[in-house]
Amino acid sequence: MTETDASGNAAQVSVLVVEDDMLVRKLIALQLLDLPIDVFEASNAADALAICARRAPAPALALVDMGLPDMSGAELCAEIRRLYPGTPVCIVSGATGAADQREAAQAGCAEYLVKPFAAQDLKALVTRMLAKPAG
Repeated sequence: MTETDASGNAAQVSVLVVEDDMLVRKLIALQLLDLPIDVFEASNAADALAICARRAPAPALALVDMGLPDMSGAELCAEIRRLYPGTPVCIVSGATGAADQREAAQAGCAEYLVKPFAAQDLKALVTRMLAKPAG
């Protein structure tokens, strides 16, 4: 999968994984290895926003844990959507409650994936989200 960078050149599609648990973050990145994407990892919201600011174009997708140390996943989702409206966000969380899912939806999250999940479910979700038109 490719996209066009700010110079009009072809660029590899990137996915940002934001997860404070290093083992879970690495597992998600590992599960995405066979997709034609670049995966960038962040352990908190501040690092995630710094990665987005340094990259052009912005990530094509962000996978965000709901329970981050410096802000909630829903808050980070809202900030990513404000700064990069073409970047869809999927919350990845162990919380299954309707209130968490509602909070994520109100923040502009396009999807909500409940942990634990199978690798094929993650890959299918990422592939589906990347296939949707941006915006």
